[in-house]
Amino acid sequence: MIPTIRPQVPTDNVSLSKQLNTFIQNLPWKAIFQRMPGTLVLFIIPFSIFGAVYAPFLFSFYFVSLHLFAAFQSIRTCYAVRTGLHQSVVHSTTNWLQKYCEDRGVLDGSDLRHDLPYDSIIHVIILPSYKEDLNTLCETLDILASHRRALTQYRVCL
Repeated sequence: MIPTIRPQVPTDNVSLSKQLNTFIQNLPWKAIFQRMPGTLVLFIIPFSIFGAVYAPFLFSFYFVSLHLFAAFQSIRTCYAVRTGLHQSVVHSTTNWLQKYCEDRGVLDGSDLRHDLPYDSIIHVIILPSYKEDLNTLCETLDILASHRRALTQYRVCL
């Protein structure tokens, strides 16, 4: 005789929601989301070919949704570029010595009351130069040499 296993039927909604929550948490979400784009393509290609004839309203909704999504992505990209440009301008116009002194409560960059005085910070710059054009390397080194603290705080490794 084969024993039968009876599923436990929850008696209240709380038990059902806990079981459903546990089931959802134990699903292999990573594997599902990795396969989703390929699966969607299998449905989208026939839909784009036959959808306008057999399901015009659904196809119209898909068409408008796709264009709204593309417009949203373009707006998001413009916002990201604008934010990046703004942050670059703010970063390049910041007086870092003054900011350091204000944040640490010191008078100048050589004040030894702090663990790491601003003037003793050494910046190590590693330039990958394998198969690099000599003019590009010269231009890069010239730009680095034009900085105020290049002689005292830069160490360049080629």
